Amino acid sequence: MSWSLQFDEPILLTKGKLVRTLRDAADHVVVLPKAKSALPHWQLAVGCLMAAAEKRGPMMMARVAVVKALGHDIRS
Repeated sequence: MSWSLQFDEPILLTKGKLVRTLRDAADHVVVLPKAKSALPHWQLAVGCLMAAAEKRGPMMMARVAVVKALGHDIRS
């Protein structure tokens, strides 16, 4: 697996931290409360991150899934 792959554009988190790599995104998901990380939008993001790390899915899809999951959290 290649968790060090970088997104074309970093993802800005609410506290100003940047998510630059698949590892950064995975690390963010791992520290979420279990109830939150079990939600469908985060499960989709995790699946896309894993697919990209295993080179069986596009990086752009992983990035979009994480951005949408983050946006869903803000709206909730």
